[in-house]
Amino acid sequence: MSRHKPALAGVLALAIVAGLMLIVAGPALAVAPPSPWPNPDPNSLGRVILYNASGNPVTSGTNLNHLADYAAGTTTATTAQGNRATLYFDQPDCSSTTNANATDAWQESTAQSTTNTFPNTTAGIPANLASPFAKPMTPIAASLGSLNAAIAQFGPSSGACAGYYQVRIYTTGVGQPGSRPQYWESVIFTSGGTATQPANWSMTDPDFVTTTTTISTTPSNGGNTTSGNDVTMTATVTPAASANGIVQFFDGTTLVGTANLPNGASNTTAVVSTAPNHPADGVHNYTAHFLPTGGTAVLASTSSISSVSVGPPAVPTQTALGVNPNTAPQGTDVTLTATVTAGNPAGSVTPPSGSVQFFDGASPLGSPVSTDTPAGSHVYQLVVNQSGSPMSSGVHSITATFTPTGNFTPSTSAAMDLTITGTPACQQPGSSCTDVQDIQVTVGAGTITISTPYTPTNRYNLGTMTLNADGTQLSASGSFPNAVDNPIRIISTLSGNPGWTASVTASDLNTSPANATPISGAGLGLTAITNTAFPTGKTAASTTDIPANSPGLAGGPHTFAQKASDGNGTWDFRGTLTLLAPSSTLAGTYFGTITFTVV
Repeated sequence: MSRHKPALAGVLALAIVAGLMLIVAGPALAVAPPSPWPNPDPNSLGRVILYNASGNPVTSGTNLNHLADYAAGTTTATTAQGNRATLYFDQPDCSSTTNANATDAWQESTAQSTTNTFPNTTAGIPANLASPFAKPMTPIAASLGSLNAAIAQFGPSSGACAGYYQVRIYTTGVGQPGSRPQYWESVIFTSGGTATQPANWSMTDPDFVTTTTTISTTPSNGGNTTSGNDVTMTATVTPAASANGIVQFFDGTTLVGTANLPNGASNTTAVVSTAPNHPADGVHNYTAHFLPTGGTAVLASTSSISSVSVGPPAVPTQTALGVNPNTAPQGTDVTLTATVTAGNPAGSVTPPSGSVQFFDGASPLGSPVSTDTPAGSHVYQLVVNQSGSPMSSGVHSITATFTPTGNFTPSTSAAMDLTITGTPACQQPGSSCTDVQDIQVTVGAGTITISTPYTPTNRYNLGTMTLNADGTQLSASGSFPNAVDNPIRIISTLSGNPGWTASVTASDLNTSPANATPISGAGLGLTAITNTAFPTGKTAASTTDIPANSPGLAGGPHTFAQKASDGNGTWDFRGTLTLLAPSSTLAGTYFGTITFTVV
């Protein structure tokens, strides 16, 4: 075990906040808290990324005896310090009395990977880490890469650094361990278990980039293609700036193609074809797996499945239609016949079983016929019985559609005309006949009106207003309408015999020309309202008085009569119209309007 202090240059004012933990392999673990020392390490040349045997980045797990199968730095190594890469674990010492969060000293494990030169040409290296790979990379033997072994070597971390460790890659020359000043690092946080045997580990680095990979196929997901045809797969990786690496396409668990994504934002799609190895008959479940370029903080991703079915071409079928008779009176039976053949040429293959649906235009005639008569003849019949529901007179376009079972195509016959005449046929003297006649009738929407006998040239006159005893108010009233005049009349002929509601509203009254003090329409009131006449056999409409000033006829509309239902007929109404005005009202003849409405 070695112990050394790194040279920390400058003022460390960088604060790192831990982001969400990104998991490619291993169980879902809690989000790792930020490390208590500067992260990333300002003395390192970049990050360390761990990979599994498939080349997927690994950011967490539960196997602390072998964290990963490969480790790589995120930046290109210089050759001044050699081209050999070795993995170590380092433990910070946060026990400083001057600054509890400072890294005063580090303990370092023995080598935790085989020492390898790079670019690495060892057989079995995943494609995204293989040569030419100019960043420091080392395979991790199954017996190495053990954080537990490192913890056992220098004891668990404590204090502010409890649970935190660094994983480092150093580069040196052949046989030159030297001071190893050139290194890459990432921070690991452990949790669960015990201090000497933690249960979980996760990266705390905040700069991992999650990717999304989607796949499209031709034919599309759920589609079909004929035996011997190829399937084209297209993968799209986002975000575009991180789409550097390779895409592996799988049929189930079988690798069927690999494509590069070398250009980042300028090229985010990868396309491969199954040619010349055509897919076998059956269902194929294709997926795309994005493996980012080794030594980057970009995470791998896998698409959903696009399923394509492959099989021999469907055998064509043919359907021929017969209509007997093709002219028939209403009420007589018509027999429809569909004869099915198969193959190319027609009849060269025994037709499959299935069902035939007969149509009158776009409307089905009866239910699908699934039994051929006689059995094995592939002739399907439907008798259209017109005795209960005769077809309308005129020309009907009849077709038959065959829906097969198995690998056969459906088919539809050519259309045939069936003419239905309007005169029934009596087959024998003395037999009964039914002659169906078509009739129609139209019901109009109807109308509803309300009327009074008064117009601008025949005004209702309340006479001269009188002053009350205490001299504070003027008033006038009278029967409305006058007894000698027609009543307020509602006439309804609406279809459906609905109810109705009648309402009234009034304007202010003023002289002509107008003066500055009109009489408010609120001073008008309509009371003692009576339904004086209504249709025989019906009940009177309900009425509602509207007293002057309480609220009066201004504004509104104010309901004065209503019939909730059964409202057709003629309805007459009479009442008393009252006008109240303040004694300050100027002398003159005042004019206004009262508007009646019915809905």
